[in-house]
Amino acid sequence: MDQDAPFREGIIAPAKLVDYLLETRRKDGGPKANFFIHTCGFSRQRPGEFAQALHAQLAGAVYIGKRPGRRGTNYRFCGSILSPRKGKVLITPIWHISAEGATPHARAAKKKEAEIYRRGGV
Repeated sequence: MDQDAPFREGIIAPAKLVDYLLETRRKDGGPKANFFIHTCGFSRQRPGEFAQALHAQLAGAVYIGKRPGRRGTNYRFCGSILSPRKGKVLITPIWHISAEGATPHARAAKKKEAEIYRRGGV
């Protein structure tokens, strides 16, 4: 685990999971949702399972760095999540801390920044 990581816990809003990361009909998030649902085995009916995997990933992921965002700072991590269907899957989620708050929240990310690797875990 990287000692320079600014945090190891965060909040994932249920709507972020159900309405974005696991919503296949969204133009901006559909390809990611298809991967998480059809390849990994996560489900909109069980969003807590996906949230738990993301929290576990954040706790042991490698901290990549931070970038300024429109309303705060975006922090990138890289590490494996444990998926129901594929086992370990390497992802790079983005967590956000707003200018007004201090609690990290899971954030939607551009496809380029949230590249999902279909190979084994770290």
